[in-house]
Amino acid sequence: MTAPLHNKDTRQKSLSSNPIPPHSVFIHGPSVAFADEATDGRAYFRQGVALQYLGRHADALAAFASGLAQDPKSLQLLVGMVEAAMKSPLRDSIEPTYQKLQKMNLDKSPFVVVSVIGQELVSHGAYGASVVVLESGLKIGTCSLKLRGSVFSALSSAYWSLGNSEKSVAYMQQDLEVAKTLGDQCGECRVHGNLGSAFFSRGNYREALTNHRTQLVLAMRLKDREAASSALSSLGHVYTSIGDYPNALASHKQCVLLARQSQCRLSEARQLGNVGAVYTALGDFANALQCHEQHLDVAKTLGNRREEARAYSNLGSAYHSQRDFDKAVSYHTRVLELAQELSERVFEMRAYAGLGHAARCMQMRGEYDKALELHKSHLSLAQELGDYAAQGRAYGNMGNAYNALGLHDQAVRYHRQELQISLEVNDRPSQASTHANLGNFHSCRGEYAQALPYYQNYLSLSPGLQDLETAGKIFHNQGYAYYCLGQYRDAIR
Repeated sequence: MTAPLHNKDTRQKSLSSNPIPPHSVFIHGPSVAFADEATDGRAYFRQGVALQYLGRHADALAAFASGLAQDPKSLQLLVGMVEAAMKSPLRDSIEPTYQKLQKMNLDKSPFVVVSVIGQELVSHGAYGASVVVLESGLKIGTCSLKLRGSVFSALSSAYWSLGNSEKSVAYMQQDLEVAKTLGDQCGECRVHGNLGSAFFSRGNYREALTNHRTQLVLAMRLKDREAASSALSSLGHVYTSIGDYPNALASHKQCVLLARQSQCRLSEARQLGNVGAVYTALGDFANALQCHEQHLDVAKTLGNRREEARAYSNLGSAYHSQRDFDKAVSYHTRVLELAQELSERVFEMRAYAGLGHAARCMQMRGEYDKALELHKSHLSLAQELGDYAAQGRAYGNMGNAYNALGLHDQAVRYHRQELQISLEVNDRPSQASTHANLGNFHSCRGEYAQALPYYQNYLSLSPGLQDLETAGKIFHNQGYAYYCLGQYRDAIR
């Protein structure tokens, strides 16, 4: 689930959290230690000017904001900050907003100016500096709950982009409290969606379900079809992750209906893909292929090549599940071609993963070597994109390839790396497969006592995976290990 952390925000545009572009236009040097709290405003001012002179505009703005947090009445710092913003890459977006503030006589309010600039830094991808600026705004303070809420929202976005989910969630919760106090149900709906997505990414599915269900209730109360669709789609992904496929299927099917009612073909295409993915998980390949073909048809009608790539990827996965590896390879190859044409690194990574998995399953020596190279490409892209969970899965696939090549010591090293990452990101399917692989490794070496805990860990995770075939194999392997250890009662059980 690619978590849409920020849906609609009904606050004033000048103080609302904006969608975040993927990279910053700022020039960043080494991190700056800002003047300490005992220093007067002149030191912050000099620091800001120096950083501005070096072209480090975001850090300069952070220095001015830090000074204002200590001395909110300093006109020199306030004017310096505004001038620095106007000479930075923020100018095009900040100038119209600042002119509005002048008309409203808010251009001399340090909280408002600092908050607006901080949120512009977020929208330009300068997350580290934006955190310093926005938290300085909170230190300056305001009597307006609505304005404080907008800063909490922006800070949650900035910390999320910095990978600090704990602080991000803390600010989301403060944003939610403000929305409740103000009776802002649109705001509540938005924050519950963000919290649900955050908890989902952390593997806390109980809290994710609670928040997305609340999001759905509020969206229906507000008659907000877009928010309701977002909530249902998110619920579908959570249900899939916990193995509750009937509810996942129902949620995604409702999304398809909403998309058709809204005549939003792009949303319809994506939701058809989600429905097809659930059918694949259920082993209903006929319906899965039908949904993915419909997804592809809509994507082609729209001329949306990125959506085409998603549909081809889903078709590849469905054929792989049917063990039709030749067709799986043909579709994943098409994904790779589109990804390289579109310079879409995420799709390219998925294509390498699919091709590597298919090559390994073809069970030919030459294909194992090819699979290993494909999995290495998958790992390289996952590292480049900072996708930690994908890195873990790539390590696991590389371990499987090394195992197939008979290089068991190398295989186990990669499986242990996958296990470490899967535990950190709470990727339960990866944890389960790694426990199974490590158990098999020890069994092959005759180390049955070491194998048993891994088999037991797999079986404790298996109820949520809906993979009866693999669970049956692990029960067999566990029984054989007990037999070899002379523990016949446990083997029979």
